[in-house]
Amino acid sequence: MKFKIDPKIFDKYPGTIIGVVIVKEIDNSGSNDGIQELIAAEQTRIRANFDPETLSQTPKINCWRKAYAEFGCKPKDSRQWKISTNWLPAELICGKSTNLSIFIILFA
Repeated sequence: MKFKIDPKIFDKYPGTIIGVVIVKEIDNSGSNDGIQELIAAEQTRIRANFDPETLSQTPKINCWRKAYAEFGCKPKDSRQWKISTNWLPAELICGKSTNLSIFIILFA
């Protein structure tokens, strides 16, 4: 495996901290009751505190959108570049089920 980061990233974002997790022999399929309970609790919290129309302007989500835009990505225009920190909360507000891997859900 090769993990490469353009040095310009650190010039533009001097406080950047990057981590890589390598996991072997783990099952990322299926579902987990504990995780489903966490998702349900988060869905309740998100619905109570956020409006789907303004969710993308929330500071913790908007910073990701800006970062993607700065390197030329337009998340609204591309299925390939969906930002999980933006997309997943929006799905939860609307009550849609999440068919993502366990690790993507936990990351977002």
